[in-house]
Amino acid sequence: MSEVSARHFWRPSGDVVRHAFRGRRWCGQTEATAVCGSTVSLAAEVAELDWVRAPTCEACNAVLRSELPKITGFFG
Repeated sequence: MSEVSARHFWRPSGDVVRHAFRGRRWCGQTEATAVCGSTVSLAAEVAELDWVRAPTCEACNAVLRSELPKITGFFG
């Protein structure tokens, strides 16, 4: 299995969905590939309401959850 960045950030994108992206933070790129594999446009300025209204990408969330370490022991 390839090395996967443990860091990610969430950001509303041009498709009005909040996607996750690999890395520590947004670095000004106008287009990026989300964790789910979608290539989306990224605006330089994100309206405050977009952070609240944009739904979380379920596919990005599922990919990140699948990468969590498996719990073993009493609760696993």
